[in-house]
Amino acid sequence: MTTPTQDIMKYTKYLHNYLSSNIKLTEAKKPLLISATMLALQNDLFRGLYIQYELDNVLYDHMEIAIRDTIRASGMPDDKAQLVMNTMHFIKDTETLFAISEERTHLYHIITGLETHLFSGEHKDSDLDLLGKFYGEFIRYTGGDGSGLGIVLTPNHVTDLMCDLVDINEDSVVYDPCTGTGGFLITAMNKMIKKADGDLFKIEHIKQDQLHGVEMNAEMYTMAAANMIFKGDGKANLSNGSCFAFEDKQKTKGINVSILNPPYSQKKEGLREIDFILHAANITERNGKVTAIVPKSVFTNKAYKSAHERLLTNHSVDALITMPPDLFGAAAATATIIVVLTAHKPYKEYSKTYFYNFENDGYKTVKKQGRKDFTYNQEKQKLFEALTDKSIIQGQSAYAHLDLKTEWSLENYIEIDYSGLSAEVFAKNEIDKRIKEFLQNPMGV
Repeated sequence: MTTPTQDIMKYTKYLHNYLSSNIKLTEAKKPLLISATMLALQNDLFRGLYIQYELDNVLYDHMEIAIRDTIRASGMPDDKAQLVMNTMHFIKDTETLFAISEERTHLYHIITGLETHLFSGEHKDSDLDLLGKFYGEFIRYTGGDGSGLGIVLTPNHVTDLMCDLVDINEDSVVYDPCTGTGGFLITAMNKMIKKADGDLFKIEHIKQDQLHGVEMNAEMYTMAAANMIFKGDGKANLSNGSCFAFEDKQKTKGINVSILNPPYSQKKEGLREIDFILHAANITERNGKVTAIVPKSVFTNKAYKSAHERLLTNHSVDALITMPPDLFGAAAATATIIVVLTAHKPYKEYSKTYFYNFENDGYKTVKKQGRKDFTYNQEKQKLFEALTDKSIIQGQSAYAHLDLKTEWSLENYIEIDYSGLSAEVFAKNEIDKRIKEFLQNPMGV
């Protein structure tokens, strides 16, 4: 028997190919179409009558009514609901959706497929959260890693890791200033609900008041809002715009945990990765936790020195964890670091930061399949044991005081074991290094 996860993965691939072959939508528009359809299907009246609407040639009109009713029922404020509706208007003008195939429109076939697999299929009564699981997989399938959306999605195991690094619990009030499609907030919500241990009043409070996010891009905001609706709630606390414009408002929310993956490589002053980190730390309550995953250069580039000084003056850097260079896939390979901060706790002359090399995270790249989990749970356990004990593992970790003169990278603080270094090994390493340099730049320019 096919499991729910297997069915979802198979159908996700089929649907993505169907849209590519028949509808010719951009990668960014595909998840918007699917979110709109899934929102409509959550309306019982639409789900029961969409076949008749198709026959009467009024399918989209009733689909739009159903979407609006679903959003309204979710409790989303009118202004935010209108923003979501506006991003879906392209559906009506997409002629390929209304072209006939096998006596029905393509839109009808898409609705039927989703209704069959998610709302009336053999797995609909399983414990698996089908809507959220499918939608998350579909978004991730777009461009392979989300790059078709204009972003690089944070891998699921990393969102999970970062939530654990800041010790998410049922009393956390969580903020993501760069919400994207909502991955961090949804992971946090799931962990908080599990910690609530069946307390329905607490679970409702978590959904309504303990999840906050801001997203600049309107289409991405719609995906996040839909994602939260499929997961149960939280969408009323999502805002569309620049997180910096909402800073004063967010300070009133009692936020004690901030988690983010900010936009990379924005050169403009005030919009660099470190600026998003400082923003998140500033609105997080005293002794609250902040974690972000950013390029390694954020902590090694001398151009960031003044920002580093502001960071240490106001907050503590608890940990810097080096991640695998291929974490986001080969197409987006970059050296990244996860930073963990304590907000509004100045870094003193006696303060220390724990460094850990987590490049071996238990995942390995498999040809044509991407990164696959082999021993992640074991490696994660080792990381948390080391973090707890602040243990010094030769060649892998360090516990040291940060200053503004030294680059904040593990290599500058680690203890190196030279006992196994021979003249032959040194010579071979030097030869390999010079050959590599020559191959990369044979003209020496």
